[in-house]
Amino acid sequence: MQPYYRLIAVICFVISLTATAFAGDRERAIIDKVGTAYGGDSLTSMKSLIVHDRYKTIAADGGVRPGLDAVSRLHSTLTLDFEQGRKSVKNWNVMLRGKRLGQIMYDGNEGWSINYLRGSHVRRPDLNQNNVGAGMMRLLDTTVVRSLLDAKDTANFQGEVRFLGRAHEKLNFKINGTTDVTLYVDTATGLISQMTRPNGTQYIYAEYRKSGNVTYASDTNQFRNGQAVMVTLSRTIEVNPDVTNVFDLPKTTKALDGMQDTSKMVVKQLGENV
Repeated sequence: MQPYYRLIAVICFVISLTATAFAGDRERAIIDKVGTAYGGDSLTSMKSLIVHDRYKTIAADGGVRPGLDAVSRLHSTLTLDFEQGRKSVKNWNVMLRGKRLGQIMYDGNEGWSINYLRGSHVRRPDLNQNNVGAGMMRLLDTTVVRSLLDAKDTANFQGEVRFLGRAHEKLNFKINGTTDVTLYVDTATGLISQMTRPNGTQYIYAEYRKSGNVTYASDTNQFRNGQAVMVTLSRTIEVNPDVTNVFDLPKTTKALDGMQDTSKMVVKQLGENV
C-alpha cells in the first residue's frame, strides 16, 4: 500500500474510533441524566415496589353494537420484589360480559393464576419472572427506567427531535433483553415523555410525581397505531413496602389440576370407538 493511501486508511480508522467513543459518551450522558431525574440511588437501591393503577381500556369494534368500541374498567395492583425476583399482578375487571377478580404471580420458583370469584388457583408453568407484569411495567416510566439501567449496554442514541413542542433525545434499547423500544427523553429534564415499540404501540407519560424520592408519571395513555387502547384514571406507587405475604397463595381458594398443555395435539378417548 502506498504511503498516501496508508495515511488515508489510518485517518479513517481514527475517525471511526472517535465516532464510536462519542456515541458511547452521548448514550451514557443521557442514561445518567435519566437515572438522576428518576431518583438516582433511591431508584437503583429500591428493594420492592407496589403500583396501584386504575384504567379505562378500549377495544376497537367490541361494543354493544358493530362498529362501537368497548370501554371497560380495570383496576390493577403490581407488586415487585426486586431482591428475590418475585412479581404479582392483581386485576379487577369490569366488562360488558361481567366482572373478574384475578391474580397472576411468580413466587420466585413457580407461576400461579388465582381466580378469587371462583375460589380457585392453578399452577402456571408458562409464567416466569420476565412475563408476569411485563405489560404493566411498560405503562410505568419508573420501571422502564429500571430496565434501561439494567440494559444500558444495549442503548443506542437515535438523534434529536421535537416532541410536544420540546427538545427530546431518542434512545433505543432492548427492554427485558429482547424487545427493542425507543425512548423520547426530555432534553431539559431527563424525564421520559414517550416510549414506542416496533409494533406501533406508543406510551405517552405525563403528570410526574414523587414517592420516596422516586419519580413516576401519574398519567399514561397507551395507543396502538393511533388508536387509544388504555387511559390512566389514577396511579399511586409505594416505594420499599413490606411484601412478605404478597406472594402466598390464598387460604380461601382450592387447587385445580394443572393447565392443559396446548403445545401439541391431545386425544382423549371418551368411550369405545369414540
